[in-house]
Amino acid sequence: MERVRRCQRPCQLGIQRAPARQPDEVDETAEASLAAAGNGHWVTPTAHEPTLRRKPDAADNRRVRVLLILLGPLMLFSAWQFTRREENENRLALVASAVASRNVEVSCPGFFARLVEITPNSGWVDFDRNGKPGDKTDLSAATCRGLERVWRGDQKSFGCLISGSCDEETLHAVWGVVTLAHESWHLRGITDEAMTQCYAIQTVEQVARRLGVSPQNAHVIAVWVALDDAAAPVGQYHSPECHPGGEYDRRPETPDWPSA
Repeated sequence: MERVRRCQRPCQLGIQRAPARQPDEVDETAEASLAAAGNGHWVTPTAHEPTLRRKPDAADNRRVRVLLILLGPLMLFSAWQFTRREENENRLALVASAVASRNVEVSCPGFFARLVEITPNSGWVDFDRNGKPGDKTDLSAATCRGLERVWRGDQKSFGCLISGSCDEETLHAVWGVVTLAHESWHLRGITDEAMTQCYAIQTVEQVARRLGVSPQNAHVIAVWVALDDAAAPVGQYHSPECHPGGEYDRRPETPDWPSA
């Protein structure tokens, strides 16, 4: 039997010590070198050449500055709009909660939502299938804007209601007060529109006072709204029972009308 000839001296595999490398620098080149060494050949690994990130030039810096200049005012404007909207909602929610006899919220559309808002409604409240109202009312942009003018003191007088010479902004403010009172009664659980509107008419003076309107101007608003409603034809939002001593009079035992 032929004896297997052994290597008389250590077999030379041609293995050379590679330069010191970091533990995480083992790549495909190193693996190929080791495989070739196993066949008796040594392949010198390619030197690792890290790629350096290009430093930003002056043009890049100018672009960043221009972007900040353009976005800065927009961000400040958005923050200012958000703050004013939140202040308005919180103030109106306090008034609505007083009428609803529970804590409720008021939601106004934001700046960009106002730009695309298309709604015939000045306000609304969602009810579930069992007739239970939600915890907030949504008001239109015009309603929120009119109410904000009232409590911020921009609308100081309502005497023009007596002479019939009010401008559009003043009328928006008046109907904003009526809408807030109306939706607050919905939040209280009243679903019938005619009843809700009649209760709102009797609460207008209270709502106006809570918004900071003087007692005299608040009474003028309440009387004007009651006279306007009395002249309205009978319909979904007006009942013939909305009068002193009528079915919807909240205080029939007192002569006070419309305030209760």
